[in-house]
Amino acid sequence: MYYNEKTAARMINAMIATVNDGREALRHAWIDNAGRMCACDGFRAYRLNVPVAGVPDIEAEKAIDLEKIFPKTIDENKALDLPSLADVRAMIDDDKRREKRGEEASYIFSFGTSDDGNALPAVNLKYLLEMLQIFPNARAYYSTPVNPIVFKDENGDALLLPVRTSGPVQRRQVPAPVKKDNAPALGLRTFAALYA
Repeated sequence: MYYNEKTAARMINAMIATVNDGREALRHAWIDNAGRMCACDGFRAYRLNVPVAGVPDIEAEKAIDLEKIFPKTIDENKALDLPSLADVRAMIDDDKRREKRGEEASYIFSFGTSDDGNALPAVNLKYLLEMLQIFPNARAYYSTPVNPIVFKDENGDALLLPVRTSGPVQRRQVPAPVKKDNAPALGLRTFAALYA
């Protein structure tokens, strides 16, 4: 997967269009002192190394100082194992099917627990999808389950606020493929199970 400037512009425009906050800085992008295009809605923040066209912007003086929010250093030992873009889409589709059936749909992805049993962050699936669409080659890092997750990519970086959970939660699994008529699809995993 590769970075696409049009996708980045579309995602950032969609993000700032949904902001209900009265702060002007949350409804626009801006160029910071390092020449990066920045945007923030209070739950996620982006810094694109190269500004993209078609995004409304404001003067940097009216903007949020993201330098105060982004961590100065990252612990490389606290990398998160990101799901693929296809897996995130499958989880969102599964939640949509659950909603249609009147079942509870969380739209939350938990990274599970660390090797020492401590909780890892959990995030909004739709925001995670957006992150992976803007930065398809990103690596993600955390410091605690409640601090923002840092996404780093050659095209920029981003922050995503995690959602709070009541304690350690197992990593969400990708649902089995489903045919259009809601009958289970004969995917590779199912096919392999037939001949095991």
